[in-house]
Amino acid sequence: MDSEKIAVGISSCLSGEAVRFNGQHKKSHFCWDVLSEYFRFTAVCPEMQAGLGVPRKPVRLVNDSQRIRVLQVDDHQIDVTEPLRTASEALAADLSGVYGFIFMQKSPSCGLHTVKTYNPKGAVMENRAMGVFAQAMQQRYPLMPMEESGRLNDDVLRENFLLRVWAYRNLIDMVENNLSLNS
Repeated sequence: MDSEKIAVGISSCLSGEAVRFNGQHKKSHFCWDVLSEYFRFTAVCPEMQAGLGVPRKPVRLVNDSQRIRVLQVDDHQIDVTEPLRTASEALAADLSGVYGFIFMQKSPSCGLHTVKTYNPKGAVMENRAMGVFAQAMQQRYPLMPMEESGRLNDDVLRENFLLRVWAYRNLIDMVENNLSLNS
C-alpha cells in the first residue's frame, strides 16, 4: 500500500484543463511536477459540472445580508447559485475515494480561504468566504485535508498538508479494515 500513489482531488484548472471562465487554465507545475510523484490526481470542475460552459461570463459571491449567492459579474439577474450548489454536492459525493483536495484559490466555486465577497452594489466586502464546492467538500468530509494551491508554496503549509493526507489515508484504511490497537 505504501508504494501506491495516494488519490487526491484537484481543481481541473490546476491540472491544465482549459475550464476557466476565460477558456484558460492555471496549471500548477508544483502539483504536476512534484506532488504527482506521490499523488494520483482526480481533477474536477464544479462549474463545468453545473453546465456553465467555456468560455463563460465570470461569476462572484454576492452577500445580500441574507445569504451568499453566486451571480454573474455584469448581470446580477443571472444567479447560478443552485446549479453550482447541486453540482458541487454531486461532485463531493463522487469523491469518496480521495484522501485530500487541492483547490484553486480565489475561485467562487473552489476557493477555500480567499474568496472575495461583494455587496449587491458591487463593492468588495471585508469578509472572505469559501467557494461553493469547497464548502460542499468540507461539509461532506470534515476531516479530509484540503488546501489551496497557492498556499502550497509555503514550506510549512505544504509539509503540513502532505502529512495530513498520509495520516488521513492511514486513518481511513484502518477504519475500513476494522483495525484496532488489538489487531
